[in-house]
Amino acid sequence: MKKFLAITLLISVMSMQAGDKTHAIKEYIEKVAKLGYYRDAFSDGEELTDGTLLASGTDDTKVVICKFNGNEFDGKGNVEYKQKGVNSVALNRRHAVSGGSNKKVKIFDIKSEKIVSKYKHAESVFSVCISPDGEFVASLDKNNQVIIANIDGTEVESYKYDPASPAHEFDGGFCIASEDLDGFLKIGILQLIDEESTS
Repeated sequence: MKKFLAITLLISVMSMQAGDKTHAIKEYIEKVAKLGYYRDAFSDGEELTDGTLLASGTDDTKVVICKFNGNEFDGKGNVEYKQKGVNSVALNRRHAVSGGSNKKVKIFDIKSEKIVSKYKHAESVFSVCISPDGEFVASLDKNNQVIIANIDGTEVESYKYDPASPAHEFDGGFCIASEDLDGFLKIGILQLIDEESTS
């Protein structure tokens, strides 16, 4: 069975009215809640196409990124970086993000194979995600503290997750936490697109 980490979802809506936002947020919370384990993530969601990347926390000491070629992850050209106590990974085709029991979040540039930024929580990091547009990351620690940062690691804001208000609006969209099927909190970013303004 495939295991997926907090997959960020891009939902397009025709309008930015309150009713549409509420519906999109509710739908996204349901999707976040169904997500499985922490330590594997695919760059293209549930689709496997040539070039899809898989990031896995290995033995809790590093993150390994490998590419899907034809019909398998063949191990050729794997990229890896150190992350102690890996709890959570997320990635797109440009960056990987990981959080661990060492309280650190690392942002890794896949092309240059370098850690380009990092920041720290006060407690172990349980969940990380990347926004659909690739501009933001979010992370959640064991005390339910959420940090939203730019992809360069600069903090945008920090807040305490409130179960009564799972969707937190920030300048780049909505940061949403939800319990998965095992009762663990997952973090995700929802960005609403006004299609009329992009056409």
